[in-house]
Amino acid sequence: MKLLITAIILLATPVMNGKGITIARHEYSVATNLGDKLTWKLAGGMLTFEQDGATCKLKNEAGEVIHLWDEKFEVSGAVSSENGTALLVCIMTSKGFYHGITRFVFKDAKWKTDEVMLHEHPNMKIRDRWVHELGAVSDDGATAILHIGEADSDRSPQRTGFRMFYGWQTWDLDKTEKIGTGLKMCNGQMDNKP
Repeated sequence: MKLLITAIILLATPVMNGKGITIARHEYSVATNLGDKLTWKLAGGMLTFEQDGATCKLKNEAGEVIHLWDEKFEVSGAVSSENGTALLVCIMTSKGFYHGITRFVFKDAKWKTDEVMLHEHPNMKIRDRWVHELGAVSDDGATAILHIGEADSDRSPQRTGFRMFYGWQTWDLDKTEKIGTGLKMCNGQMDNKP
């Protein structure tokens, strides 16, 4: 019993970051974040998320690493397209801040990888936007429905106060540009831009 109480205290004890600032302990689990859906059957075969400590790897059926997120980043969500040719993986920093989306598109018999919707992009930064949840992605990986958190107005340096709101939006991932608001099929049409 004494050992159990000691373990609980150690897990709950704050940690000093070397600069005299206390930070809370954080346990990262890709399995928890993905709701235990670690293996994805996609057009390019099975892909599996594998965690090794604070590092997460995405491996193909042969066990080859397709992508690696080191301890600075955490996988917080994933969604695939209907035909399995696109996979989006939402990434947070290990400190709990939004980073962006790692996009995988199966083209020419191999997975092409890039990062989109990055936090420092002007269209994200101006209203402190971040992807709260992945909803859906098109088969070509170019368009996605995302649950976005954003400030109620421009977050330029002269602004001091703001409120955060959350809503479903359709985004062009190649341009990091909002196409429409809400869960509507017409959001993908060019004449529906806000």
